[in-house]
Amino acid sequence: MVMVTKRALANLALDVGSQVLLQVKSVAIHS
Repeated sequence: MVMVTKRALANLALDVGSQVLLQVKSVAIHS
């Protein structure tokens, strides 16, 4: 259970991080 939760949190963090990077890149390009 703990390992599955940690993996799920890690995947969620990676997804959020990638989305934030994409937004930052788009903002930097438009600015």
